[in-house]
Formats: sequence, C-alpha cells, structure tokens
Amino acid sequence: MLFRRGMTERSARHHKPSRPPFSSFPTHLESAESNLNFEAIFTYSWRCSTDQGALLHGDEVARTLLRDAAAEVTGRYNLLLIKEAQDAVNSRLSEEIDSDPRLVVSGRVQLSASEQMLASAHQRAVAARDLQVSEAAETARLEVLRERLLDKRLGPVWWIDRFADLQFSTGDPASKAESVLQAFHLMVGVIRTEAAQVQTDEISVVRARVNELLSSLEAPETRKRAADLLETVIHTLAPEGGSKAAVDLHDGRQGG
Repeated sequence: MLFRRGMTERSARHHKPSRPPFSSFPTHLESAESNLNFEAIFTYSWRCSTDQGALLHGDEVARTLLRDAAAEVTGRYNLLLIKEAQDAVNSRLSEEIDSDPRLVVSGRVQLSASEQMLASAHQRAVAARDLQVSEAAETARLEVLRERLLDKRLGPVWWIDRFADLQFSTGDPASKAESVLQAFHLMVGVIRTEAAQVQTDEISVVRARVNELLSSLEAPETRKRAADLLETVIHTLAPEGGSKAAVDLHDGRQGG
C-alpha cells in the first residue's frame, strides 16, 4: 500500500498538466488596403516535434506562426472579399505549419470586419470606381483631340478657331495667325513622330520574329516544323497563290 501511494505521488510530481486539444485567440489581419483590417478568430492546436531545443512559450510561438501565415494571404485581398479571403487562409492552414522545427501547428480562422471598416472599404471602392470612370473619360477625350489634331483637313481649322479670340483681339492678326499655325504644326509633328516610333518598334519586333523563323529553317532539328509553320502562314496570307507557293516550298525542302 505504501509502495503504491509512493508511486502515485511520484507520478503526480512528474506529470505535465494536459492542455486543451484546441485553443483560440482573436487578432487583426491587414487587408490589401492600407489601414483596413480583417478581424480574425483562430482556432488552433500545436504539438512538440522532435527534441530541437527549449520551447518556453509554445502557445505564443504557435500564434505568431499562424498570424504570419494568415497575414501573407489576407494582404492580397480587398476587405470586401471576406469569404474569399477566409477560404484562401484556411486553404493555407490546411497544411500544418512546421517552419519552427520545435513544434507543428495546425488551425483554422474565421474572418469578419467591423461596420466602420466595411463602410470605409465601400467608400474607397466607390471613389476608385469614380476615378476609373473619370480617367476613362479623360482618355477618350484626349483620343478624340489627338484624332482632330491629326486630321489634315479639319485640324488647322479647329486649332485656329480655338485661338480666335487671341488672334483677333489686339495687334496684328496675320502675325498672330502665323504663330498659332506654327504652334499647331509643331504639336502635330511631335504626335506623328511618337506614333512613327511606336510603329517602328512594332515592325522591329515582327522583323526579329521573321529572322527567328528563317534561322529555324536553316537548323536541321527545327527545319521541318518551321517549314510547316511557314506553309500555314502562306495559306493564310495568300489563299489564291498559297497552293503553288506551298508546293514550291515543299519542293525546296525536299531538294534541300
């Protein structure tokens, strides 16, 4: 009896208090928008892995790992996409976190947002849409203006009409008209130069692709595929003469 009681007391002294299989804690997680945060409640558990060193505060380590893993995901989501962000975080947490070799963590999260945060997110979304509409309208206006300036028939007339008050208010109208037309031609010249530069760049890219295709025709390992591709291009661009050109290309391949 004394032996059994001694063993029981000794076992009690060495017994580590058991912790609940699951714990939970609330926190905030940043969204993709500055100063707009998700409210998060984590449910988690952790266990010690192999003897990799002292673990003084396992709960705090587990919480830090969970927060960091979740924040990496929520930082890519708008606050209004609560469900999508929650699904993405839980997908990430479905795999155990073992970045700290001393323990392994698993858990899930429930995301929400306060009414104040949601109102701010809605305001930002409306402001962003208004800005996009405004920028699209401005882009359309500038495109019309560009086409008007480049119109050889109406462009100069529109430009002179635009500055009619300046030309004919005071002073010599002829000299002012000349200045206005010089400014017009200068602006049109700049626009056409930039357009030509863009076109030149596009042609350069196409020319590089053609040279690449020609090089492929010379290489034995890619010659057949390149010739087949060129044959398809010929059929597409010149359907009337494509058959004859394709035959010539086929004969040239066999002769090569």
